[in-house]
Amino acid sequence: MIGTGLGLCGILWMMAWAGAVQAHNMGGHPEWSAFGAPGKASAVTRTVSITAGDMRYSLKGLEVKKGETIRFVVTSHGPSKHEFVIGNRAFHAHHIKEMEEMPEMPMDEANSIDLKPGETKSLIWQFTRPGDFLFGCDIPGHFQAGMSGAIRVR
Repeated sequence: MIGTGLGLCGILWMMAWAGAVQAHNMGGHPEWSAFGAPGKASAVTRTVSITAGDMRYSLKGLEVKKGETIRFVVTSHGPSKHEFVIGNRAFHAHHIKEMEEMPEMPMDEANSIDLKPGETKSLIWQFTRPGDFLFGCDIPGHFQAGMSGAIRVR
């Protein structure tokens, strides 16, 4: 009976994970394609360094030109793990809800990175559309505590 219960739990987890993947790939296009695309290192026009601290980022806002490709270099300081996710409000709201339901879900989307304490990672992103976007940490409670910043693309 125990083996059956564990098997059922595993199946239910896989179904939940598959639903999350489908939500991030609507209509054959990744959800993040509404606000940009993974950038190429050869196209980087500038590098922006950001520190992820105790429920805050060192950068609060950024102005970007449409078509610009930026390398974000993010370093996590402090005792907590963090994320750096680029998105619009709807993307962050959806992802925050997913993280509340599955807090250990790894971020493997092109518009995000996971950071362990003391870790530094890079994300290269091309801003393909004008508008107002956000970067933030969608780990439960972090974004709500102010761990976010604005990106204005002109």
